[in-house]
Amino acid sequence: MIRKLSNIFFFLLISSFLSAAYAAETIELPEEELATESVLPIFDKTVAVRNRLVKTEGRFEVGGGLGFNLIEGIYTNTVFNGALSYNFSEEKAVTIHGLIGSSELSNTGKDLKMGKGLSGGKTFDASLAPAPEMFLTGSYQFTAYYGKFSVSKTKAMNISLYGLGGGGFMTWSDGELSPILSAGVGQKVYFTPNVALRTDLQMMIYQGPDITSRDLPANGVKRESGYFSTETFFRPFLNAGVVFLF
Repeated sequence: MIRKLSNIFFFLLISSFLSAAYAAETIELPEEELATESVLPIFDKTVAVRNRLVKTEGRFEVGGGLGFNLIEGIYTNTVFNGALSYNFSEEKAVTIHGLIGSSELSNTGKDLKMGKGLSGGKTFDASLAPAPEMFLTGSYQFTAYYGKFSVSKTKAMNISLYGLGGGGFMTWSDGELSPILSAGVGQKVYFTPNVALRTDLQMMIYQGPDITSRDLPANGVKRESGYFSTETFFRPFLNAGVVFLF
C-alpha cells in the first residue's frame, strides 16, 4: 500500500514539474521592433485614390513636342508634332495630329552624296529628290484604360492608354500630295488635371516616289515625283509632347 502511494506521489511530482517547465509564457516586445509588411501604399486621402481625378468629357486638349521617324535613313528623322483633340466622353475622342519633317540629309544621306559605300565611283544625292515634308491626320481615339500608379507612399499619378486610327494626307517637298492611313497606340501621364505628357506610336501608310529607283548623281538636276516609280511606304513615328486640357 505504501509502495503504491509512493508511486502515485512520484507520478504527480513529475507531472507538475513538466507542466511548470513547458507552461506557455506571454512575451511582449516593443511595437517598433516588430517586422511589418504592407501590400498597398498608405495614402493620406484614400477617396482621391479611388475616384477619377482627371475628367476629360467635353474638354479640348492641345499640345506639341518632338518625334522620330524610326526607319528613315536618308533624311533627318526628327519631326515636330502637334495635336488637337476633343473628348466626346471619357473614352471617345477625335484627334487632329500633325507632323512636320525636314528634307535635310542625314549622315547616311551625306555619305551617299559623297559616294561612300557605292561602287564604280557613283554618287547619290537625295537632296535632288522630293522628300516627305508634312503629315496631317484626323483620327478616332478610344481610351481603353484609365488608372493610377504610385510614385511614392503618399502620391499617385493618373494615366490613360488609348488607341487611334484614321487618315489624312501628306505633302512632299515638290508640292505633291499623297493620301495616308494611320493607326497607333499611346499613353498620357497626367501631372495635374490640366497638364499631361503624351506619347504615342503611329504607323503611317502612304504611296509616293521611290527615289532609289533612279540615279541621282551629285550636282545633277533636281527631279519631281513623276520622275520616279511609285512605292507603298510603312513608316512608324514615335512622338512625345506636353498637352494642356481646357
